[in-house]
Amino acid sequence: MAVKLFAAIDVGSHDVEMCIYQIASKSGIKLVDRLKQSIAVGHESYTKGRISYEYIGDLCRIIAGYAQIMKQYNITDYKAYGTSALREAVNREIVLDQIRIRTGIDVTVLNNAEQRFLCYKAIAAKQPDFSEVIKKGTMIVEVGSGRTQLSIFDEGQLQVTQSLKIGALRAKEILLQMRPDETQEHAKLMIEEIVDRDIQSYKRLFMKDRKNTTVTLIMTGICAPFIRKRAMQKMPHSSFMTIEEFNAIYNEVLSYTAFDLSKRMDISIDYAYLMLPSVMIYKKIIALTGAERLMVPGVTLADGMVSEYALQNKLVRFDHDFNADIISAVRSIAGRYRSNQKHARSLETLSLAIFDSMKKLHGLTRRERLLLQLSCVLHDIGKFVSMSDQADCSYYIIMSTEIIGLSTAERRTLANVVKYYHEDFDYEVLQDEGVERRNVVAKLVAILKVAGVLDRSHKQKIGTIRCDIKDDKLVITSDTPNDLTLEQLMLPSRAEFFEEVYGIRPVLRKKRVTAKN
Repeated sequence: MAVKLFAAIDVGSHDVEMCIYQIASKSGIKLVDRLKQSIAVGHESYTKGRISYEYIGDLCRIIAGYAQIMKQYNITDYKAYGTSALREAVNREIVLDQIRIRTGIDVTVLNNAEQRFLCYKAIAAKQPDFSEVIKKGTMIVEVGSGRTQLSIFDEGQLQVTQSLKIGALRAKEILLQMRPDETQEHAKLMIEEIVDRDIQSYKRLFMKDRKNTTVTLIMTGICAPFIRKRAMQKMPHSSFMTIEEFNAIYNEVLSYTAFDLSKRMDISIDYAYLMLPSVMIYKKIIALTGAERLMVPGVTLADGMVSEYALQNKLVRFDHDFNADIISAVRSIAGRYRSNQKHARSLETLSLAIFDSMKKLHGLTRRERLLLQLSCVLHDIGKFVSMSDQADCSYYIIMSTEIIGLSTAERRTLANVVKYYHEDFDYEVLQDEGVERRNVVAKLVAILKVAGVLDRSHKQKIGTIRCDIKDDKLVITSDTPNDLTLEQLMLPSRAEFFEEVYGIRPVLRKKRVTAKN
């Protein structure tokens, strides 16, 4: 295969970075060039809630320069993502429009869950033994500019992930408001108060019932590359570091002013200011988890962007199943709301069998198949809040919950599928979704409603099924020995919407078992 060049542009809270990568099936992913320019859009976004026209102009000039460099490399494939600074700016649509008009570059704003999932893919791509590491208790800690993400893995799968609204740049803004006569020790105490509040809440909600210990803590985020660089002076060929080695760096950061630290660590003064809150957050989480060892892979969002591109275009292969992690994280959410997981597993088996038999009729992708599976897992979470209004409650729970790996649009599709599984489909309410997205919701809801009838008793009477399209019917055949009278009687009422969407009517048949002589 020919070598492919790809550009990843990260419009961050603190700077704008472009990385150019070379991708080949044999040699994998290699960094060719990296450019970075500082611009404090996060300062404006976090303190004022918007980005000024002056900063918009600076952003456009930087990105236009990157666009010219892409032309010099003859790069046509790129991704440009914005993170929390753009995400939290009330005028983000104006900013994105100006960038598009003045540079020709389309910037997509990631939600927090998408951003963290890209980081996770970057670790899996860069760390050859990643799948082995996460077989035992592992937590990925990403200390970003505006947020800190904690993701717990065990037995090779993601168990739970949660975002805390504490980050290095947010903490830095507090430090900059201190009086000149206030000491470094006072700064330390102020940050501890901020961090402790959210860390203790996380511990109470997500660590209380965990039986397995955290063996490995994987440190990523805005200052992690500088920690890695410092640690690599003693361990140049390893991504791992000991707790003692981290403590030495921690004590060094606490012992110097930002100005002195920038000279000692050969980093900009802006990043030197971010080091103190970053190492303090890491320190608190190390204490919280009791981690035995630390890993600092040194990945960036751009590394995640190229990993995702290479995966989607089948240019490289990773051993790890990322979709399985999304499903695992969603099962954790369902467990939190006391969902009936036996019934949910049955819905998964039945829904996916119907989906797979109808590829020519629905024209949907494997991504929509995943959304159907997730809707099965979350189908009844609204009951935790209200038995009588579970449709709307399910919708609001899903829309209020970060689901790692899903875009905001995908999360809304998932929420609508679960909602209309319990209610009659409303075309008018979903008009704002657009025709294509509304049709996706309708197709998935129709399948889920039929699958729901097949396990109406919640007793899993039907195991596997065979689905065949014959004439104007979807013939669903089961070889179960159980009585299916209830399911056969109820199917026609739920089949009306399915027939409306697909133009065929589902029928349930029981396979005859021939007696042996």
